[in-house]
Amino acid sequence: MRHGAWAPEAVLGRAVWGQAPLWGQAPLCCARVYQADRHHLAGRKIEWKALRIGIGGGIVGFLIGLFIFGDPDTPFWESRIPSDFVKVAFTIVIFSVAIIVRQVAKKAGTAEQVEEWTPRATGAMVAFSVFGGFFSSMAGSGTDVFLFVFLVLSP
Repeated sequence: MRHGAWAPEAVLGRAVWGQAPLWGQAPLCCARVYQADRHHLAGRKIEWKALRIGIGGGIVGFLIGLFIFGDPDTPFWESRIPSDFVKVAFTIVIFSVAIIVRQVAKKAGTAEQVEEWTPRATGAMVAFSVFGGFFSSMAGSGTDVFLFVFLVLSP
């Protein structure tokens, strides 16, 4: 295959070295492109139930945080919480996630999906996603972090 041509290997999930994928873009270096289908993304199984619960809970938590801590008289409903508090809280949450993931991965490894969706697991998922959405309303990110922690720590 000549340089700059589209590589069908990229769609099939094999590594493509030094070839531009489309429209004369810069050559890829050490890139791996994965096939995405309905059940997998980047080679990982998609946990659809977690995604549905997480999106719903995240939206609810975001709206709660927005209406409680947002100032409707300012553009974009600026937060009434001081920005220094939000920055420190976000840093603590991200640092805690890093420690938790490191310890869990060291002891037992990580799972790709929830083994069994019990009412307790579903309730915990809803709680994590609502709290994450609430945190997203203040810091701009949170739902993804808390759902990641839930999925890593779930048995």
